[in-house]
Amino acid sequence: MEKADARYLAIAYQIAKRISQGQLSEGMKLSGRTLMSSQYQVSSETIRKAIKVLETYGVVVSKERSGVTILSAAAATSYMERYVSQKEDRRLIQETLEALKNLSQAESQAQHLARKLISVTRTGFFPFDFFTLEITSDSSWVGRTLQTIDLKRQAGALVIGYEKAGLFYQNPDAELLVEADMRLYLLGDLDVQKKTEGYMHGNPQSDTDSH
Repeated sequence: MEKADARYLAIAYQIAKRISQGQLSEGMKLSGRTLMSSQYQVSSETIRKAIKVLETYGVVVSKERSGVTILSAAAATSYMERYVSQKEDRRLIQETLEALKNLSQAESQAQHLARKLISVTRTGFFPFDFFTLEITSDSSWVGRTLQTIDLKRQAGALVIGYEKAGLFYQNPDAELLVEADMRLYLLGDLDVQKKTEGYMHGNPQSDTDSH
């Protein structure tokens, strides 16, 4: 059963598919959020997130008062291919994390999933402790680069990947800008995780600050 927080990705895929197949043409405007939420039987916020995904990948452009305009059928096709190619990896990562949270009750399942995860060469994951951080819109990290946040120096954590708009990227550049709704994957044990979370919820300043 599809999780609620993944519905917007499925809807983005459905819209991209209609564009790719020519049911919706370049230059056309999509229906308003209220109408689309009724059409797909989801909330207006879910539609907003789906449109944001398509806008991120150059499929549509959204302008105030002008609505949402379709830009590129080729971009829609490209997004569909990336979505399909990474869907299994996303499912596997999520199942692994959930199993690890309940390790005492599902140790054998977690070990099995971890071995499968390691074998997925596209993600480049390996058998070391890692954890994730969800970046919210009110986080002081939003708009800053990984270099200025300097998690390695501040908490001993190493960013090994990130998830954005439902797609996963490994080995991010130090100049990557942190954005709201981004999920960071970090290398480190439980102690490093606690230090990182404390740093994120504390008062992040420049590298020259001492506390």
